[in-house]
Amino acid sequence: MLHDNRKKNLLALLPFIIAIGQLILSSPVIFASWIAVPLDTVIKRSPVVVIGTVDSIKTALPLDSKYEFEDDSAQLTVIWNRGYPVEGMVYDTAYISVSEVLKNTLPDVEIEVGDIIRLSMPSETDNVGSSNDIYYNKGTTGIWILDWCHDTFWATYPKDLQPLSAQQQVRDIIDKLNLII
Repeated sequence: MLHDNRKKNLLALLPFIIAIGQLILSSPVIFASWIAVPLDTVIKRSPVVVIGTVDSIKTALPLDSKYEFEDDSAQLTVIWNRGYPVEGMVYDTAYISVSEVLKNTLPDVEIEVGDIIRLSMPSETDNVGSSNDIYYNKGTTGIWILDWCHDTFWATYPKDLQPLSAQQQVRDIIDKLNLII
């Protein structure tokens, strides 16, 4: 009789277990995690390192299940997936005011103090997301370690934004790597 009660209890829970499973499988959030990468490796692989502040953010707007950006210059043809951009996701554009250029190895992109550069980042308004999406707020100031793809900058790894207190460490790494601009 005890065995029969366990069966009945398990059968009673079965619809609940199936419903939870469906919720997990249909969730618009993809779960991911980060691997630890030393700061010198992050700086070495990134073509641009600047000090700056996010002055403004343009939010992407979904329209008829297709995505349009408020700023036409931020539209992307999404074909590459190295953490960015991902087809089907929506990207906001943060505008960073550059106060100092520490590294720029991009041959066709000039960056000077006072320039405003575009940084694409997953939109907070998107219905699809990943647990490793990184969003920067207006006023965020720091050392930006940036990648370049599709005519915009990307900071998609947690170490891509360093606090101003890490300035000497970042400068020492750039000096050590012989990457002085």
